[in-house]
Amino acid sequence: MVSLEQAKAAAAYAAQRLREALARRKLRFSSNCQNDSGTHFQRDIFPEKKRSKTEWLEILAKVDAGLTPEEAGYRA
Repeated sequence: MVSLEQAKAAAAYAAQRLREALARRKLRFSSNCQNDSGTHFQRDIFPEKKRSKTEWLEILAKVDAGLTPEEAGYRA
């Protein structure tokens, strides 16, 4: 009976540690997702490259010429 109680206690301890680790990860991810106003903002994690109208036209011309979007310089 003692080993069953020890196993239950070990399982409860492991579950608690897992919950704490997930909470820390959620907090860390949440802090990475916030801009200065404190709101979640996806572009803070993955900033997009600003392109000029000329750059877009060049990319489109390359795609029209048969290149794939990636070969033409487009990055999502």
